Amino acid sequence: MLNIGDYWDIPVEIKNGVMCQFRDGGQPWTLAEGETVRFSLTAGLVEGYEERGQPMEIGVLRDGARVPLFNGNLNVTMDMHFTAPADGSYEFYLLNVCADSIYLLDVSVQ
Repeated sequence: MLNIGDYWDIPVEIKNGVMCQFRDGGQPWTLAEGETVRFSLTAGLVEGYEERGQPMEIGVLRDGARVPLFNGNLNVTMDMHFTAPADGSYEFYLLNVCADSIYLLDVSVQ
């Protein structure tokens, strides 16, 4: 697992099979039920994946459980909204499920 505290240590290489967690100052985000955040990331293009994109899973971790929000091919950017189903602590993750490395160039959670 690769932790990116405030996610400022980018660009970062995420190797095949590695899960990258995004945290807020080293801690999970505390969200109230119904609160919505925007999760955006930009990945670098990798040779051989220009057309179809790189397969990856993006989701949220809550109480140790992985909840996928996106499972598919990402070309360059991903922008999604997440609404908390209940009060609690949440972390976002990216799981590399492609044969090569994914290079994250930018990440934001607002």
